[in-house]
This record gives sequence, C-alpha cells and structure tokens, in this order.
Amino acid sequence: MADPFRVRVTVRGYGLDTQGHLNQAVYLQYAEHARWEWLRASGRVAGRGG
Repeated sequence: MADPFRVRVTVRGYGLDTQGHLNQAVYLQYAEHARWEWLRASGRVAGRGG
C-alpha cells in the first residue's frame, strides 16, 4: 500500500475561535489547499498558479 499523501499546514491564530477550535470555513480551506497540492503532485494540474 502506498504512503498517504500529506501536506503541512500552518494554523494561524485568526483561524481559531476563543476556545482554540479551528473555524470550519478555515478547515475547509486547508482541505482545498491539500486537494490542489495532491493534484499537482499527481501530475493532474501543472504549475503553482491558480
């Protein structure tokens, strides 16, 4: 079995609520970022631009 694809993400303070939980919208942005990185790494999308 292949290793899982991983993307490091820096969690910034503005993405957290007062209890330290990650905002749902920010979490989804991180997931979208990881998806694009996976597409680039797999050769389905070329380049770094949007």
